[in-house]
Amino acid sequence: IYIDDNVIVVNKPVGVLTHSKGAMNDEFTVADFFRRYTTNALESNRPGIVHRLDRDTSGVIIGARNNETALMLKKQFADRTTKKQYAAVVDGVPKLEKAMIDLPNARNPSAPSTFKVDVIGKDALTAYEILETNGKQSLVELKPKTGRTHQLRVHMSYINTPIAGDRIYGSIKTAPRLCLHAHMLEITIPGSARKVFTAPVPVEFEKMVK
Repeated sequence: IYIDDNVIVVNKPVGVLTHSKGAMNDEFTVADFFRRYTTNALESNRPGIVHRLDRDTSGVIIGARNNETALMLKKQFADRTTKKQYAAVVDGVPKLEKAMIDLPNARNPSAPSTFKVDVIGKDALTAYEILETNGKQSLVELKPKTGRTHQLRVHMSYINTPIAGDRIYGSIKTAPRLCLHAHMLEITIPGSARKVFTAPVPVEFEKMVK
């Protein structure tokens, strides 16, 4: 999507890992792609990585091309000064046309790789708005105010409109993929004012709700 001396921005395909979790992994990841463009964290399995998207989520991901930029970008994600916007198709129709979901997320002890709404969890905020619906599925805009793991998936499932195709929090039978796409990222990069990077919403999302 974009490249300069400090950052590289790509549209991550669905099914691709942001970075490998362990040392032994032959699978090609976003980090492997970034490796040839960066001097940051080359000794690790996550060169250039400053934030991540789930394997099944597509869309905008930014990488740092040097150590100084990596620190600058990571601080913005930690301080919540970035703005992120996602497009998703959910099963069903949310009761309200637009709302703010304010429900804490915690790791699920019975399935440690998953998360759930829990009062002992960390604060998690998601704004949503319905863009289009056919009564069975709805295209929604999601704006996370926090960056908890699986936050959007957990929140939409909790209000009984899970993201279509979600094999963990919904049903894989309702779509051929997880219908979650990182559509927009607004962030400050070195030598620049705020930048807005976008990756087009997959055309199949629109078709599903016609």
